[in-house]
Amino acid sequence: MFTKHLKPLAVAVFAATLLLPQVALAAPDVSTAPAIPAPVVGEWTEIQSGGNHWYSFKYDFDTLNRPAEILMFTEPNESVTLKLLNGDQARAWQQVGGDRESFGAATTVHGNVIDTSRHTANDSETEQDNDSDAQSHRMIDEMGTYASWSAVLESSGTYYILIHRDTHATGPANYRFTVNGDGVTLQPTVN
Repeated sequence: MFTKHLKPLAVAVFAATLLLPQVALAAPDVSTAPAIPAPVVGEWTEIQSGGNHWYSFKYDFDTLNRPAEILMFTEPNESVTLKLLNGDQARAWQQVGGDRESFGAATTVHGNVIDTSRHTANDSETEQDNDSDAQSHRMIDEMGTYASWSAVLESSGTYYILIHRDTHATGPANYRFTVNGDGVTLQPTVN
């Protein structure tokens, strides 16, 4: 009798373990409005035709900062755009008929290029790029085509990233991006 009840329990536990990898691979949070941007997590994310996904990061300006860098990978290649906005520009996007300006955009780069300029002669041997940096640079080597933006932002504050898939595009696309650099804090921060 005990074995009879144990068998359905074992089947249920086995079935639950098959679902665990799906839970671990759940889609990251996305936001379709700049008022509540999602955190930058560096995970592959699906976007539908005509879709807008909003993210934010905080930046603390210092004259010694090396450039902030954004690397974006898409499937299929060049299937989405990435724009950078300051707070005023992001608020304007929220208004019907508002200005659709941005101060920067990621541009497509072709070829197997690995950024080796991130280390200077003053870097110690023990200093390592964070895991996200290393993973991004490995992906550049493997994928070959990516979009990039890099600059020293000239003031502290919250900056917004808009990922857009053209309305006329066929079907969904997938993207992954990372934000790195001195002064960058990856957390959703709304001002």
